[in-house]
Amino acid sequence: VQFGKEVKLAFQRSAGIFIMYLTACANEFSKENKRQTILPEDIFKALEELDFDDFVDPLKSYYSLYMKPTRIGSKNRLTARGRTSSVLSRLILYFLC
Repeated sequence: VQFGKEVKLAFQRSAGIFIMYLTACANEFSKENKRQTILPEDIFKALEELDFDDFVDPLKSYYSLYMKPTRIGSKNRLTARGRTSSVLSRLILYFLC
């Protein structure tokens, strides 16, 4: 199946708007808890608030797998991969597509 250029642009734009709306909702949850940082729990609550309950459990399990420590370098140091909410944004886009 091929999509026209306009369809791709419309999908990119709508996905970006969805992420901004989800972030705004998650920001409200973080402010309610008197924090300036949006945590993954805020994103999960925002998804539930926006009636995307079906995505919460798969995202939580995938996120926990993603955050497991991994061995890097020759010294076998343990590190966790990027702990930012942008990780969740990418995961949400992955599940939506």
